[in-house]
Amino acid sequence: EEACLACFLPLASAHGAPAMPQEEGQGDAARTGLTLEAAADSGKEPQPGEARRPLPLHRKVCYAIGGAPYQLTGNALGFFLQIFLLDVVQLEPFHASLILFLGQAWDAVTDPAVGFLVSRSPRRRCGKLIPWIVASTPFGVVFYFLLCATTYRIPR
Repeated sequence: EEACLACFLPLASAHGAPAMPQEEGQGDAARTGLTLEAAADSGKEPQPGEARRPLPLHRKVCYAIGGAPYQLTGNALGFFLQIFLLDVVQLEPFHASLILFLGQAWDAVTDPAVGFLVSRSPRRRCGKLIPWIVASTPFGVVFYFLLCATTYRIPR
């Protein structure tokens, strides 16, 4: 018998017999057709020597667009916020670095908490994450523009 490297489960033998009889632990999977043999016969996994179809261009573009806002925000914060805090607001370097550090520390606390809340939210027609994205987008836009709001006046 071979073993699946990803999950260390025994695979079917070469002549198609199940590697483990139902009474030895397959349970509901065998009754519902969710066995490794059914997955191999469904045509979803390419057979050895068979070429996989490449991802269509529209899927690649959608994946790229999904990551663009995160990268845009991260690049803007990383590039401009330190210059803004030091030159425009004229903070001491210690205080500027403290602000940047506290932002990262806050992310370390809130990211797992938000992940927990999203995983516990009920599945909706559009998924679990879309309601959170829609509800948080206005706040993200407002706070992004407030990053550069200041009462700085040009001396005469």
